[in-house]
Amino acid sequence: YFHDLTDPYSYLTLQLLAFNGAVLLAPAMNPEMWANETVVQNVAALKTRGYHIAEPIAGVVACGESGIGHVASDDAIIARLNDVMGIKILPGLVGKKVLISAGPMRTALDPVRYIQNRSSGKMGLALAKACAAAGAAKVEILLGPVGDDVRASFGEFSVHPYTSPADYDSALGKLFSACDILFSAAAVLDFEAITQSKKIDRAALAASPTLNTPIHAVPDFVAKYAAMKSPHQKVIAFAAETGSEPDIIARATAKMQAKKVDAIIANPVGPGLGPDSDMNTVWIIRPNHAPIKLGPLLKSDLGFAIVKNLYATE
Repeated sequence: YFHDLTDPYSYLTLQLLAFNGAVLLAPAMNPEMWANETVVQNVAALKTRGYHIAEPIAGVVACGESGIGHVASDDAIIARLNDVMGIKILPGLVGKKVLISAGPMRTALDPVRYIQNRSSGKMGLALAKACAAAGAAKVEILLGPVGDDVRASFGEFSVHPYTSPADYDSALGKLFSACDILFSAAAVLDFEAITQSKKIDRAALAASPTLNTPIHAVPDFVAKYAAMKSPHQKVIAFAAETGSEPDIIARATAKMQAKKVDAIIANPVGPGLGPDSDMNTVWIIRPNHAPIKLGPLLKSDLGFAIVKNLYATE
């Protein structure tokens, strides 16, 4: 049996036969045709083979007759598609503009050396994908110097790069007022070096193996912008902590209160968890709420778990 490849329907049939992913069908036809036993049996057979159906609804069809055969509404098809793809729209994120800071921050010691926080950007990427899938109108990324593979994974989003504390502050200052929600997941520095104009000479260290590098404090960016937020804006901070679970929760709670943020996500730093890892454990801490523990989970799953707990019912 040979298909005429100039026939678009034959071409579509061949594509479906060769495709092994999920397929959603949204049929529309004459009401009598939809009710025909042959069509009923064919639809049942498609369902048993794993095809998903956004079934037609009552309405006037192309031939002018009325009955169940009109194509499902756009909203119904999108909702069915979300179900098929495992995407759940979260009321608190629908239509929101989300800004996510991710990745590490650097400070230069001299023209060839720098200090950098440990961060892969993977948690920020997971949050970005979760917010976009859950109904956010726009997701923008403030991204530090991450690896090329992670940077490429942010391709679907509007990305604003930064490297130093000054870069970060400048970019955040331009973007913050336009967002509804800021997830501050970046590993920002608490201090930065006063950069030496010339390369630090190895020979100069011969007499004393201690390198005394002048530094100065970096502003608390989360606190700064939380103090500037409008009533409709939310700031969600992250806190990487060491120690026991009670210690982590206590320190993160104190930071949430001091920074006056709407929530803080505390995560432990240890083997297999936190920066540079694919997995993490977190506690979601909010005023007047008991801490919620999530994980250990892959960061790709943890992103949606975090936004679901924050925005499923808002």
